[in-house]
Amino acid sequence: MKNYIKVLSLLLLAASSITVTNCKGKKVDTTEKILGIESYYEIVLENNNSNHEIKEAVVIQSQEKMQNLFSEINMTRRPGIPLPNVDFNKESLIFAYGGRLSTGGNKMNITQVKNEDDQLHFEFQIIKPQGTATMSITTPVMIVRIKNDDRKITASI
Repeated sequence: MKNYIKVLSLLLLAASSITVTNCKGKKVDTTEKILGIESYYEIVLENNNSNHEIKEAVVIQSQEKMQNLFSEINMTRRPGIPLPNVDFNKESLIFAYGGRLSTGGNKMNITQVKNEDDQLHFEFQIIKPQGTATMSITTPVMIVRIKNDDRKITASI
Protein backbone atom coordinates (compact mmCIF):
# COMPACT_ATOMS: atom_id res chain seq x y z
CA MET A 1 0.00 0.00 0.00
CA LYS A 2 2.85 2.41 0.84
CA ASN A 3 4.47 1.78 -2.56
CA TYR A 4 1.15 2.47 -4.26
CA ILE A 5 0.89 5.82 -2.46
CA LYS A 6 4.48 6.72 -3.40
CA VAL A 7 3.90 5.92 -7.08
CA LEU A 8 0.61 7.82 -7.07
CA SER A 9 2.30 10.81 -5.41
CA LEU A 10 5.09 10.83 -8.01
CA LEU A 11 2.59 10.66 -10.87
CA LEU A 12 0.53 13.49 -9.40
CA LEU A 13 3.68 15.57 -8.93
CA ALA A 14 4.68 14.90 -12.54
CA ALA A 15 1.21 15.71 -13.84
CA SER A 16 1.09 18.97 -11.90
CA SER A 17 4.44 19.98 -13.40
CA ILE A 18 3.40 19.40 -17.02
CA THR A 19 3.76 22.33 -19.37
CA VAL A 20 3.92 22.40 -23.13
CA THR A 21 6.06 24.41 -25.49
CA ASN A 22 4.53 27.86 -25.87
CA CYS A 23 3.99 29.71 -29.15
CA LYS A 24 7.51 31.14 -29.13
CA GLY A 25 8.99 27.62 -29.15
CA LYS A 26 10.59 27.76 -25.69
CA LYS A 27 11.42 24.30 -24.40
CA VAL A 28 9.98 23.43 -21.00
CA ASP A 29 9.62 20.24 -18.98
CA THR A 30 7.19 17.64 -20.31
CA THR A 31 5.80 14.49 -18.73
CA GLU A 32 8.25 12.43 -20.78
CA LYS A 33 11.23 14.43 -19.48
CA ILE A 34 10.04 14.31 -15.88
CA LEU A 35 9.46 10.54 -16.01
CA GLY A 36 12.60 9.87 -18.09
CA ILE A 37 10.70 8.59 -21.14
CA GLU A 38 12.02 9.35 -24.63
CA SER A 39 9.67 11.58 -26.58
CA TYR A 40 9.35 11.30 -30.34
CA TYR A 41 8.15 14.87 -30.80
CA GLU A 42 8.06 18.45 -29.56
CA ILE A 43 4.99 20.68 -30.01
CA VAL A 44 6.14 23.86 -31.75
CA LEU A 45 2.79 25.65 -32.15
CA GLU A 46 -0.89 25.23 -31.27
CA ASN A 47 -3.27 27.83 -32.67
CA ASN A 48 -6.90 28.26 -33.78
CA ASN A 49 -6.22 30.45 -36.81
CA SER A 50 -4.15 28.72 -39.48
CA ASN A 51 -6.12 30.08 -42.48
CA HIS A 52 -5.96 26.49 -43.83
CA GLU A 53 -9.50 25.26 -44.49
CA ILE A 54 -8.70 21.64 -45.42
CA LYS A 55 -8.47 18.96 -42.71
CA GLU A 56 -5.12 17.23 -43.28
CA ALA A 57 -1.71 16.40 -41.85
CA VAL A 58 1.36 17.40 -43.87
CA VAL A 59 4.94 16.22 -43.23
CA ILE A 60 7.43 18.99 -44.05
CA GLN A 61 11.06 18.21 -44.83
CA SER A 62 12.29 21.43 -46.43
CA GLN A 63 12.75 25.09 -45.50
CA GLU A 64 10.85 26.23 -48.61
CA LYS A 65 7.71 24.21 -47.79
CA MET A 66 7.82 25.40 -44.16
CA GLN A 67 8.04 29.02 -45.31
CA ASN A 68 5.07 28.53 -47.65
CA LEU A 69 2.89 27.08 -44.89
CA PHE A 70 3.90 29.78 -42.41
CA SER A 71 3.03 32.40 -45.05
CA GLU A 72 -0.50 31.00 -45.03
CA ILE A 73 -0.65 30.99 -41.20
CA ASN A 74 0.66 34.57 -41.04
CA MET A 75 -1.59 35.86 -43.84
CA THR A 76 -3.83 37.75 -41.37
CA ARG A 77 -1.25 38.54 -38.69
CA ARG A 78 0.90 41.62 -38.22
CA PRO A 79 3.49 40.86 -36.97
CA GLY A 80 3.41 37.23 -37.97
CA ILE A 81 4.41 34.20 -35.94
CA PRO A 82 8.19 33.76 -36.38
CA LEU A 83 9.45 30.68 -38.19
CA PRO A 84 11.02 28.07 -35.92
CA ASN A 85 14.68 27.20 -36.39
CA VAL A 86 14.68 23.75 -37.99
CA ASP A 87 17.65 21.78 -39.31
CA PHE A 88 15.88 19.71 -41.96
CA ASN A 89 18.89 17.39 -42.19
CA LYS A 90 18.09 16.26 -38.64
CA GLU A 91 14.42 17.17 -38.12
CA SER A 92 11.04 17.28 -39.83
CA LEU A 93 7.79 19.09 -39.03
CA ILE A 94 4.21 17.89 -39.13
CA PHE A 95 1.51 20.50 -39.74
CA ALA A 96 -1.80 19.00 -38.52
CA TYR A 97 -4.72 21.09 -39.71
CA GLY A 98 -8.24 20.71 -38.31
CA GLY A 99 -9.89 22.34 -41.32
CA ARG A 100 -12.60 24.99 -41.21
CA LEU A 101 -14.78 24.67 -38.09
CA SER A 102 -17.80 26.73 -37.04
CA THR A 103 -16.98 27.10 -33.32
CA GLY A 104 -14.09 28.21 -31.16
CA GLY A 105 -12.44 26.12 -28.46
CA ASN A 106 -11.37 23.25 -30.73
CA LYS A 107 -7.98 21.75 -30.09
CA MET A 108 -5.70 19.41 -32.01
CA ASN A 109 -4.37 16.43 -30.08
CA ILE A 110 -1.86 13.67 -30.83
CA THR A 111 -3.78 10.50 -30.07
CA GLN A 112 -1.19 7.91 -31.04
CA VAL A 113 2.41 7.54 -32.17
CA LYS A 114 3.06 4.23 -33.93
CA ASN A 115 6.72 3.37 -33.65
CA GLU A 116 7.39 0.72 -36.28
CA ASP A 117 10.61 -0.60 -37.82
CA ASP A 118 10.22 1.25 -41.12
CA GLN A 119 7.99 4.19 -40.17
CA LEU A 120 6.94 6.56 -37.41
CA HIS A 121 3.23 7.39 -37.76
CA PHE A 122 1.43 10.17 -35.88
CA GLU A 123 -2.35 10.18 -35.49
CA PHE A 124 -4.08 13.47 -34.72
CA GLN A 125 -7.63 14.18 -33.58
CA ILE A 126 -9.73 17.32 -33.19
CA ILE A 127 -10.99 17.70 -29.63
CA LYS A 128 -14.28 19.59 -29.68
CA PRO A 129 -15.15 21.94 -26.80
CA GLN A 130 -17.41 20.72 -24.01
CA GLY A 131 -20.56 22.76 -23.41
CA THR A 132 -21.02 26.25 -24.81
CA ALA A 133 -18.49 27.49 -27.36
CA THR A 134 -17.85 30.73 -29.19
CA MET A 135 -19.60 30.88 -32.54
CA SER A 136 -16.76 31.82 -34.87
CA ILE A 137 -14.94 30.31 -37.81
CA THR A 138 -11.69 28.69 -36.68
CA THR A 139 -8.99 26.74 -38.49
CA PRO A 140 -6.97 24.92 -35.79
CA VAL A 141 -3.39 23.81 -36.35
CA MET A 142 -0.72 21.95 -34.40
CA ILE A 143 2.90 21.95 -35.56
CA VAL A 144 5.12 19.17 -34.26
CA ARG A 145 8.91 18.76 -34.56
CA ILE A 146 10.29 15.23 -35.02
CA LYS A 147 13.87 13.99 -35.07
CA ASN A 148 14.74 12.28 -38.37
CA ASP A 149 16.10 8.77 -38.50
CA ASP A 150 15.96 6.03 -41.16
CA ARG A 151 12.19 5.61 -40.84
CA LYS A 152 9.54 7.25 -43.00
CA ILE A 153 7.46 9.84 -41.10
CA THR A 154 3.71 9.77 -41.79
CA ALA A 155 0.68 11.44 -40.21
CA SER A 156 -3.11 11.35 -40.39
CA ILE A 157 -6.17 12.99 -38.87
